[in-house]
Amino acid sequence: MSVAWLVSLLWARKLIVLTATVASLLGGLAVMVVAPPRYLATARVVLEFVKPDPITGRYLSNAQAQTYVQSQLQRTMDYQVAVPAAEALGWLDNPDMLAAYAGRSPGDRRPYQIWVADRILATMSVRMLPGSNIMSIGYRSDSPEQSRIVADVLRQAYIESAVTERRSSAMEQADAIANQIPKLQEKLADLEKQSNEYSKETGVILTRNAKDLDDLRLQRMVSGDDAVVLADGPRANEAAMELAVIEAEIAAEARVLGPNNPRLQQMQAQRDLIRVRVEAERAAASSSAGALAAEGRARDQRMDLQKAKVLDQSDKVLQLRLYHDEIDRYRKALSERQSAIAALRQLGTSTAAGVSPIGAPEADPEPVFPKPALVLGGSGGLGFLLGCFLGLLAELVHRRVRSAHDLRLAASSPMLGEVPFGGRRLRLRAQSAKLRPARAEPVPA
Repeated sequence: MSVAWLVSLLWARKLIVLTATVASLLGGLAVMVVAPPRYLATARVVLEFVKPDPITGRYLSNAQAQTYVQSQLQRTMDYQVAVPAAEALGWLDNPDMLAAYAGRSPGDRRPYQIWVADRILATMSVRMLPGSNIMSIGYRSDSPEQSRIVADVLRQAYIESAVTERRSSAMEQADAIANQIPKLQEKLADLEKQSNEYSKETGVILTRNAKDLDDLRLQRMVSGDDAVVLADGPRANEAAMELAVIEAEIAAEARVLGPNNPRLQQMQAQRDLIRVRVEAERAAASSSAGALAAEGRARDQRMDLQKAKVLDQSDKVLQLRLYHDEIDRYRKALSERQSAIAALRQLGTSTAAGVSPIGAPEADPEPVFPKPALVLGGSGGLGFLLGCFLGLLAELVHRRVRSAHDLRLAASSPMLGEVPFGGRRLRLRAQSAKLRPARAEPVPA
């Protein structure tokens, strides 16, 4: 079986192929004449998923962005958009709609709102513009103006649905987080109670920055901040210098003044007072050396005791710090959840939808259906294929031998020869030969 043989069969049945093709073209032409034109209008919105989340401040990954886009496309083609749009258009109270719903098939048990919404969804389309975050909502109807109005209403219904869903989702999340607050507070109070009881039991006290008080005391001992000064050396030296100065003045005045001079006697009395003070300070200084040595030994003993105490309660300090770390973790979690609740409740009262309209709805002045080239080309091609199928079917039902190939397919006997078919010219020659008079042949002598 070759292509040339198939072509010869179709050519033999060309009348069937031509009839089917012409009939299909006439049917397509009838559709173009009878079917009302359908006009498409589109309204666009921007999906703001490229912006950070208002609560977490995070951006969506590529996989999350694709999931978000698919969910928005499905939301647009859902009843939560179509039903409010039908209500805004007034179709739920339209007498024609009510009459059409009353005359529906008996097996159709859909509610009236769903039935009207299905009529909208049947002529509605939604898609993402390539390489952008813009979603296009389309609607087809009998007039460009009606398509534009319905597309605008559908866009507004989608935005309101997004606002409602965003609010309800935020409030649900806020309520879910709020339900966790009592458990966190209870756990935090229990940890604080355990920490206080453990601190009273062990005597270990930590500061706000989790520092051990005994460890801080030891550090002050090592640095010498708790040393006590028992004698003031600089003050004793100052009194001795004052005594030397006044004795030098008395010696100088004694050369000039007499021993009974009142001024000289006053200076001598002042010298005696300073001398008594110097001797008292020197006695105190001599006794303070022993006191300092005793204090140093006592200080070393206190330091040793403090070291032993710090080393002995290191495990207790570690356990108490673990309590404090756990308390800080729960306090941080509680603070974060309270902040999230406040942000979510604020979002629950916001009008932000995460989408925004862009431009006015646009209606194509040219109908999207019927398209002459598409209808005639499709119907003609379909008719041609149908004609080819019918021609081959007719050939299979009524086989005819037109060539040696047909004979080999029809008979199992070997073919001895082939007489070419001359067609109309050969038949004319045969007829002219019959009409031509026969010539007399000469008789041999």
